[in-house]
Amino acid sequence: MGVVTYPKDGSDCDELIEKSFLALDKAKNEKLNFWIYESEAVDVNYNNIELLGDIDNSMKENNFELYYQPKIDLKTNQVDAYEALIRWNHPKEGFIPPAQFIPKVERSSLIEPLTDWVIKQSIDDILEYSEIANSKDLHVAINISARNFQDPSFIERLFEYLDKCKLDPNKFAIEITETDLMIEMDKNIQKLSQLREKGVKIYLDDFGKGYSSLKYLKELPIDYIKIDQFFINDIENKTTNRDIVLSIVKLSHALNIKVVAEGVETKAQLDFLKNNNCDYAQGYYFTRPNKKEEIFKWTENFDKKQF
Repeated sequence: MGVVTYPKDGSDCDELIEKSFLALDKAKNEKLNFWIYESEAVDVNYNNIELLGDIDNSMKENNFELYYQPKIDLKTNQVDAYEALIRWNHPKEGFIPPAQFIPKVERSSLIEPLTDWVIKQSIDDILEYSEIANSKDLHVAINISARNFQDPSFIERLFEYLDKCKLDPNKFAIEITETDLMIEMDKNIQKLSQLREKGVKIYLDDFGKGYSSLKYLKELPIDYIKIDQFFINDIENKTTNRDIVLSIVKLSHALNIKVVAEGVETKAQLDFLKNNNCDYAQGYYFTRPNKKEEIFKWTENFDKKQF
């Protein structure tokens, strides 16, 4: 537990939340049950306060970039969609891995403007590459957090961006983890329904990794379930992994939901997924995430042979 007090440690909610997470990190590092925030005792280095302070400047100076990774339709062996993944080329620190800054951003008020940047940039990229915009099948998916869904204006802003750019909502998708959806689940189901009614596609990300609930799964208005990479790893050798993946595929299809396998890295994994009716695959076996120019060129040259 990380503890802060008002008004001693901050005058607004966002500042208090950010400091509470710093206190939480301190408690974890010291292996304590809790830590009460003390500015002089918390390790305030570039990996927290300064890093967050640079987010706004980097958005204005275009230091962020979207990389894309394709999802492959295992029935047609063609690219069906792209997942947009943010990358940060810091002007002083160089390349900063997403795992180093995304969790911290998601805990702060900066997640809203950064997500807005991702939405705008991904829409621009779709419009730039007319193959996506004009194809009846291709779409681009972005990742959103629980905090985005708690933002009452998030859905309205997304619809405004789509309308302003005259982009068919069917070209756009969101990916959200089941863990994030568990926060205010009933309200989130309503919000997902709003998005889906407009045409936006919904991916339930990292399925099986969080708090899977069959009760909610049958009620969630989703189009795709993404099987977490944890279950794909070593699927060719572990019976338990194979059984879990088979169960997820059968359950999803019974609910009329399509299945995407994440983290596919070997032909053996791919063969198992194809032989057991998994719908889509994504992973290094096909290609790593890359800059849009490289990925869309890769797609143009994508070999349609049987994998």
